[in-house]
Amino acid sequence: LVKRGNQSIQFFKDLAAPLGYPIEIEEYDQFHVGDPVGGPLYGVEWMHAFGVIAPLQTTRPFRVNSHTVGERLVEFGDDILECIITKAKPSHSVVLFIYQ
Repeated sequence: LVKRGNQSIQFFKDLAAPLGYPIEIEEYDQFHVGDPVGGPLYGVEWMHAFGVIAPLQTTRPFRVNSHTVGERLVEFGDDILECIITKAKPSHSVVLFIYQ
């Protein structure tokens, strides 16, 4: 509750590690002239986005009594990890969660 924020990759790794989440951070940036051929063509809107790559630890299967028609049959993700990272990220940034 008293930890100060930071924008470094190591900050987010250190934030998730005590909770048992070995994460990696993937940074995105807009395409620049001179970038390698075959690289991603991200636009300027990707300048403040980053990806959190985490192990697939949680699956939530569809349950007849608790889900409704139109919902996904299986959901992947981890609400705790997503909450922690989202609260700690800079307000102008966008975080994408990638589970593998």
